[in-house]
Amino acid sequence: MSGMMMDESWELFSRNAFGEKEPPEHLIQPLKKFLHLCKGFPLAIVVVARFLQSKNEDEWKNILATLEKNVGDDIHSLLKIVLKQSYNHFPSPLKACFAYLSLFPRDFEFSTLDVVSLWQAQGFLDTAAPEMSGEDQQLEDLGEKYYSFLAQRAFLTPLVSDEDTKLATFKIHDLLHDFASKAAEGWEKTHVSLIHGNDPTLVQDNLMDNHKLKTFLCFVALEEADTMTEIRLVMKLSKFKSLRVLDLHGFGIQILPDSNGNLIHLRYLDLSHNQPLVKLPNSITNLYNLQTLKLNCCYDLKKLPINTRKLACLRRLEIDGCEKLTHMPPGFENLTSLRILSRYVVGRPRFQSTSGFHSLGSLNRLQGRLMIELSENWTADVNEVTKSNLSSKTRLTELAIKWGPARHTSETDSFKHQTTLDGLQPPPNLKMLHIEGYRGPDFPRWAKANTFTTALPELVTVSIDGSGQCKTLPPFSRLPHLRRLTLRFMDNVQFFENSYNQSSTSESQFFPTLEELTLHGFYCLERWCEDETLVSSLSFDYLEKLKLWSCPKLEFMPLFPDVEVLDLQNINKKLFDVCNATSLPSSSSSQAMNSVPRGHPQNLPRLKTLHVKGCPNLKTLALEKNSGKLKKLVVERLDMVSSLTEVLKQLTSLEELEISSCKDLDLSGGCQRSCGECEECSMPWKSLSTLRRLTLRELTKLHTLPVSLGFIGTLKFICISACNNLSVLPEWIRKFSSLQHLRLEGCLALSELPEKLKDIRSLVKVDIIECPKLMERCRKGGEDWHKIKHARVLCHKSWRYALMTEAELPQKPKNQGENIAVHSEDPTIHVDVTVRRQPKRNM
Repeated sequence: MSGMMMDESWELFSRNAFGEKEPPEHLIQPLKKFLHLCKGFPLAIVVVARFLQSKNEDEWKNILATLEKNVGDDIHSLLKIVLKQSYNHFPSPLKACFAYLSLFPRDFEFSTLDVVSLWQAQGFLDTAAPEMSGEDQQLEDLGEKYYSFLAQRAFLTPLVSDEDTKLATFKIHDLLHDFASKAAEGWEKTHVSLIHGNDPTLVQDNLMDNHKLKTFLCFVALEEADTMTEIRLVMKLSKFKSLRVLDLHGFGIQILPDSNGNLIHLRYLDLSHNQPLVKLPNSITNLYNLQTLKLNCCYDLKKLPINTRKLACLRRLEIDGCEKLTHMPPGFENLTSLRILSRYVVGRPRFQSTSGFHSLGSLNRLQGRLMIELSENWTADVNEVTKSNLSSKTRLTELAIKWGPARHTSETDSFKHQTTLDGLQPPPNLKMLHIEGYRGPDFPRWAKANTFTTALPELVTVSIDGSGQCKTLPPFSRLPHLRRLTLRFMDNVQFFENSYNQSSTSESQFFPTLEELTLHGFYCLERWCEDETLVSSLSFDYLEKLKLWSCPKLEFMPLFPDVEVLDLQNINKKLFDVCNATSLPSSSSSQAMNSVPRGHPQNLPRLKTLHVKGCPNLKTLALEKNSGKLKKLVVERLDMVSSLTEVLKQLTSLEELEISSCKDLDLSGGCQRSCGECEECSMPWKSLSTLRRLTLRELTKLHTLPVSLGFIGTLKFICISACNNLSVLPEWIRKFSSLQHLRLEGCLALSELPEKLKDIRSLVKVDIIECPKLMERCRKGGEDWHKIKHARVLCHKSWRYALMTEAELPQKPKNQGENIAVHSEDPTIHVDVTVRRQPKRNM
């Protein structure tokens, strides 16, 4: 890999060593001389810059002199010296934290939360550290500081960081993984990880007489090893009395041996993704040092041990995806060390041995994310609910409140829903709020216009799903930090902004930071504002993504000039026209004219993605000013649209086009002879000079591909699905000289492939699925095999195989000439492609 140019190297070094400050003049030339040693290698530049950042000028000179003397032309020697110098200055606990990362596979994506829990389990987080001297300092905070220090020194690379939830992931470079492995020498008998490619039986043999084992981590999926071997491994691990970390996720465990309760030094136990696990042995509550217990996605787990309250040191309990859990065991209020509790299930009154809201009220150290789940029609008096003391749990950043499904909600039940939500007032510094299945007649008092912004001023994300009884909405537009808002199935809401909200909302206060808005299932929403004349003064100045689904009565809304992604499904034609500036309301309606947003017709200069689906009465898809920079267009279920000719002419920057289920759409064009050479034939597809992906699905009038498609030489992916009247693919398909992936699904009339398909040497993958006439011809040795044998071929009767992205495709076929054809009709067969469950289609 060639390195960066000197100017780029200096910019990278200066930014990492000096930040926004100017480097001292007398150091610039020595530093640039030193940068020659780095040979433009970014990792070397960043590591050195971050290391020098904490040193004074005299130390700089000494370090640079040492490096220049010892490195020579070997970039790896430079890195080793710098890494060693930096590592040697780490405090001892931090050295151990970094070395511990060597137990993970290369290129592994770490969860910061998991890594901090593992460091904590091994005792690497020093409680006597100066960072722990402040009030309310927790070990988790120290772990995050260690993570930040390693990231600042470039010993790890942050990938995703959500400031709202403090969730982060990271990776470490292969060279740093090697360095961590070197630092961990001598740990072989105390810290063991089972990684893909290792034989579990060999691991058992190596651990036969080892009673010093402190860590066992597993990175092997169940299907990669023999089940009985893994069960024996579980039984054997229970004999290692010094174990602090035990990872058995995905082992397919049905029964956990009672003997695991003897691992009294265990701090971290991961049993997640063991679907057959129905219950935990009560002996697990003997693990009185246990700090982390992960049970995510144990779908059949019905209850937690009755004596869970004995786990007094438990700091992290995760039970996401344990859908059969109906309640929490009694005495949960004793788990006062809990910091992370992903889900709290409040059982119905018939469960006597349960923990209710009073137990939740005792857990005052909770932080991060919490879901409160109320089983079906669970209700309680308001005094019981207020015992949860949610508003005082100030370290929570994300809260979800979920009611289970109910066939019928009486007026009494609806009122109890409201009193329950009234008593579950979130803490004031909450960042994310989710409410699902709430069936009260109105939102709680803390979400009213005069209290909402003071009760929850820090909200960044709000999602509310299935509150169909409510007729009015909280004043979301006044939240000063709200960036993402999702509202679904609000059947009875008529106005987004009611009169009271409007009177206290100025133009500058209207969604001052909103970036993403989704409205879905607002079947009675008629106007944005109760006073519709006010809509012309409102604008979403920062909105980037807008989804409007199933809002059939809404005709006008505020402007959104900076939208990049626009998704319109089952909406009113007038609203579509407003969104895309295709027409003005009739001048005969003065009331309608007064409600037209200012600046109409609307111009969306940043629009990149447009999805239009199921808009009744829409006969013409016209985009006018909003087509020039469009990168992706999805057109679906527009039953009255018969032509896209004018639209396609405008899409000069389009890269992806999907047209589905438009029963009257006729894509044929050109002259009567379909010569493919004249100007008439070349329009409108000739304008799509940047198109890379094309999907045509369920088009009943598609009898042959439009001739002018042949003018698009940039296509890399073509999918034709359920076009039952398509009987032939044209010979001019050879013009697709860049085509890599051809997918044919459910084209019942298609009987053969064109001869010229063999000339497309860029083709690496062909999928033929549910095309009965074609499948026999395309099997190895079939009549059409010679046309596609240079690619990998999948013939199948099932729709279960999803699309492989271009990123997953190789640049050229492996072992060209020795191609793979899959002939089996078994839907579970493993093939040489990425296999995923076919995603559900939006209805």
